[in-house]
Amino acid sequence: MHIDFALEWVQVSAGQTIFNQGEESDAIYIVLNGRLRAIQEGSDGKMKAIGEFGQGDSVGELEVLTESVRPGTLHAIRDTELAKFPK
Repeated sequence: MHIDFALEWVQVSAGQTIFNQGEESDAIYIVLNGRLRAIQEGSDGKMKAIGEFGQGDSVGELEVLTESVRPGTLHAIRDTELAKFPK
């Protein structure tokens, strides 16, 4: 089986945002190297970290499978390489 046709390689610089809280979930990401952090803004306006992801971790599969919006904003805390699987 070939899935590489659907794969997209994404280079993200430290500080760059991959997706924002509340956006439609359109892809699953796998961290090839680097580090990501997910931040959620509460109804009180306070920010809290809801996850950190490193090499080999996947991000966003639950939201894609359940067709729900992104629960937080995901950004790179180091230069990061990702494999992106569109929905």
